Parts: sequence; C-alpha cells; structure tokens
Amino acid sequence: MTSIGERAFNGADIPTVISLIENPFAITGKTSNSRTFTQNTFLNATLYVPKGTIEKYKATGGWKDFLFIEEGTGGGDTPEPQKCATPTINYENGKLTFSCATEGATCQYSITDTDIKTGSGNEVQLTTTYKVTVYATKAGYEDSDIATKEINLGGGGAQDVNGDGIVDTQDVLEIYKYIQEQ
Repeated sequence: MTSIGERAFNGADIPTVISLIENPFAITGKTSNSRTFTQNTFLNATLYVPKGTIEKYKATGGWKDFLFIEEGTGGGDTPEPQKCATPTINYENGKLTFSCATEGATCQYSITDTDIKTGSGNEVQLTTTYKVTVYATKAGYEDSDIATKEINLGGGGAQDVNGDGIVDTQDVLEIYKYIQEQ
C-alpha cells in the first residue's frame, strides 16, 4: 500500500487500526473534514504498528493524530514475515542467471574464485573455479536461504579438450579429429 485516500473511512468509528506499514506515509487531508479517519477514531481507537516503528508513526502526518499508538497487532506479536524462496543458479553460454519463486524478489549474489590467492613461490596453478552464492530479498519478507554453486570455467578437466572451460560437442569433434589423424 502506498496511500490511503481522504475520507477513506468517513462515517466509520473504528475501535482498532492495525498497520503493517514499516515506513508510514502521511494520511492527512486538506481539511479536518477530509481526514482519512474520523475524529472519534483518532481519539478512541488504538493504532497498532510494527515493532520498532512507533516513533515513525508519531512523527508522520495523520498517524500522529492517534491518541493511542502501540507496537504489535493487539492480539500478540506482529506476524512473522514470509520467507523468500531459495533462488536457483543456472549457468549457460557464459551467462549466470538467478531465479526465485517469490514474485518480485531481487537476488543478491556474491562470486569468488579459487584463483584469488596470496602466498609466495614461483608458480601458481590456476583453475578458474567460481563459487557463486545467492539469496533473495523482498520488502516485507525474510531473506531466503543461501544457494551455492561451483562453476569451473577453465581447465575443465580431461573432457575439456579444447580448453574453453565447457565440455561440449566441440570437444568431441577435437577427439574425433585426433583419432582420425592417428
């Protein structure tokens, strides 16, 4: 929700108002007759707000007009937010893609590789294996569990004959060509 119209609850004396908005927006009308809630609601109703947001409500137009503001839902604690689904990691044709079943979630990722090393000596064997970690976030939701995947792009092993980091039909063709030359 991003707004509540003027006189949205006109004529309704509401005993309890529960808001789950963590960053309240002003709900003031242009005149005292066009306020979102009735004067009776502002003076008698209890406004319940998410934990840790009471000061924001007391400083925001319209909400600050409630005489009684408490944190919680009036029936216990504020409901636990839903958790984002754990995203999946896919790698194809040199492109990483992340997907999450939670609609509107944004994936937060981190990529490290095994070749980032410190040390001493005259030689370092490079493997170019990347470790990808990703989790999903969405306002009002808990962050998802972390998904991880290792992707080997270089030195693709014995099957990666042409050394492009991908085992594919090009490698098979290289092996076939080699056999034909023998």
